[in-house]
Amino acid sequence: EGSQKNIVLLKQRSSLQTEKPRAVFSGFPDPRSFLPSFRLGVFDAVQKDICVVNNTADLSISGGSGGSGNIKLPPTGGSDSENFEGEEPDQVAATHKTSFNLIKMYLDALARWPLRVNMISAAFIALVGDIIAQRIEGTENLKRAIKMFGWGLLFAGPLSFHFYRWLDGKFPSSAGWSNVVRKLCINAFSFTPFINFTFLVYVRTAECLIRGEPQRILEDVSHRLRTEYLRAYLNSFRVWPFAHTINFAFVPPQYRVIFTSSVAMFWTAYLSFIGHRRRLAEAAAGSSMPHR
Repeated sequence: EGSQKNIVLLKQRSSLQTEKPRAVFSGFPDPRSFLPSFRLGVFDAVQKDICVVNNTADLSISGGSGGSGNIKLPPTGGSDSENFEGEEPDQVAATHKTSFNLIKMYLDALARWPLRVNMISAAFIALVGDIIAQRIEGTENLKRAIKMFGWGLLFAGPLSFHFYRWLDGKFPSSAGWSNVVRKLCINAFSFTPFINFTFLVYVRTAECLIRGEPQRILEDVSHRLRTEYLRAYLNSFRVWPFAHTINFAFVPPQYRVIFTSSVAMFWTAYLSFIGHRRRLAEAAAGSSMPHR
């Protein structure tokens, strides 16, 4: 008799383990139905599709190999400000989905047209950086902003793209810290002085052409290089060695453009400020130097 009871208990336990989880109370599903749907990982999140039908939220959770579950929540009371800060759930989901789609589109375009996307990205970065610099100065100059857009599109974007592609091919960061140090040194003592020189020459040349004074290009460029070049180059050591250490050592190659662009936006604002900061001072002092 005792063995028969044990057999019955074992059968009951077996049926409970294989039985599909059911709702404990009407409208409230068993929490066990959700456990198999969760998976660990930063980029392996649970997919959530939210829809609202007749003021009832239907949350479908899927993921993992353990199954799926559906939650139907009854409408809750209260004002809109108490739910998703005044936004409907479908609006929140649509906003998040749009953001992820834009990022995916950018990354797909970057993989398909790396040079073009880098040129356009550098152009908008230079534009935003100059707008920030103008806000600091308290000025508004559309021609200057367009000039900086051209700098990123024609010079900063393509030059940086080809240089860093060559650098990564010559000294792969996967080889260890020795190659990272080599890349830092080559970048700091060859490309950085070159790009700063090119920037200052471009700024002065563009200013003279905009004013219709091409005969002043040589004089203005020489003056700018004597007074601004060394300071801009030395100040670059405050930012870029640290930024490129992280970039070359830890950032995957396919995301280095995004990381560098984030740093470059603020550095471009500084370069733009250096390239144009004497304009108001010269105008106030009545200097014979051309207005910037």
